Amino acid sequence: MSTNWVFSQAPAVVLAAQSTGDSLPTRTPTLIPPSATIPAVATQASAVWIGRLVDRTFGFTNGGGSIFRVSVQGVVDTPIELRSDDQFIVANSGTKPEIGPYAAEFAPVTEGTWTVSVPALDVSLTVSADNYSLVIIEFVEVPEAEATQAVVTPPTPTPLGNTVWEGETTSEVIGAGGPFARLLVKVLEREAQPVQLSTLAQVINTANTGQKAEELGPNTVEFAGLTPGKYIVEPLGLNISLEVELKPDIVTYVEFRPKAAPATPTPTATVEATLTPIGAIATTAPPAPATPTSTPTPAPTVPEPSPVPISRWLGVVDERAE
Repeated sequence: MSTNWVFSQAPAVVLAAQSTGDSLPTRTPTLIPPSATIPAVATQASAVWIGRLVDRTFGFTNGGGSIFRVSVQGVVDTPIELRSDDQFIVANSGTKPEIGPYAAEFAPVTEGTWTVSVPALDVSLTVSADNYSLVIIEFVEVPEAEATQAVVTPPTPTPLGNTVWEGETTSEVIGAGGPFARLLVKVLEREAQPVQLSTLAQVINTANTGQKAEELGPNTVEFAGLTPGKYIVEPLGLNISLEVELKPDIVTYVEFRPKAAPATPTPTATVEATLTPIGAIATTAPPAPATPTSTPTPAPTVPEPSPVPISRWLGVVDERAE
């Protein structure tokens, strides 16, 4: 890697000058006929420089530092600077022609947040390093309208039908050895579903499920060579995300699944009491008391006499005198 630390710029050369006392020949103005058409002068749209992260390959180095490959489109021999706290690295564009005509390479780039800038173009980009990754960065010139257009906020995703989503870490399995982590994400019933992997600082990668169905199974996407730490997994458009902590030499399995939304209870009609105004109560005559209904007293019933048994007497001659 070629490194240049000092740059100087020669004073601008004055090509011509004219004082206010000079007299220049004047030109007779040419009249343009009214019927003549004046050709339109094409106005070139102004352009600005932007920096962007093109690619990041995890696990590219053995942990001794990341590698940054930076190119400045169409420009050679301009300083490219990397700064992080008190660390400073500089190299010129075009000093690494084997990877690109306008490229420079920086290595090792220690773990941390770095500002990559091209001072001559007044453009910079913030990129993180993890000691293991190969990072590809480029600075390009684009129309100003494209560079300054507002970021379109994606619409709030609508649950599919009455479905909401939930996610969880289903298992962790010891890997094949090595310092990196591996993540397998499954989104049930969603083939070609974009899944975004990010940290709190930046988006790491976005990939679709089903790309390696023969190896991983349906509805699954793999993220490999990850530096251990906390990540956020989000199936885009499903209004669900999950924070996971990845460990070295561990394969972590995450699954997102649909679940039925809780049924919405049917509102019960509330019967409101009818209130009578106080004035109405005062002027209303009380209701007449109910007239009691007389009940006739039944006549006493004389019991019928019980039959008396009839006795009959018989005489018998007890003894006859001679």
